[in-house]
Amino acid sequence: MADPTLTPGLADKVLDPNNLVAVVTVGLLYMMWKFMNRRFDLEREEQREIIKRIEELDRELLKLEARMDAKDD
Repeated sequence: MADPTLTPGLADKVLDPNNLVAVVTVGLLYMMWKFMNRRFDLEREEQREIIKRIEELDRELLKLEARMDAKDD
């Protein structure tokens, strides 16, 4: 017979039907947080790439404007 003075292990607590809803809820929230966090990281990276491309195009535009001004003179 098990010693009643010993506290149950983590596995016993997790598998206890009274705690199962809380464990599943925390697990789902964690998975959703990881998914959303990765999604936001990808969006931030995409925004950085777009900003970089806009800056490159702006530099090209300035070069072309300078050429046009030089041609007009």
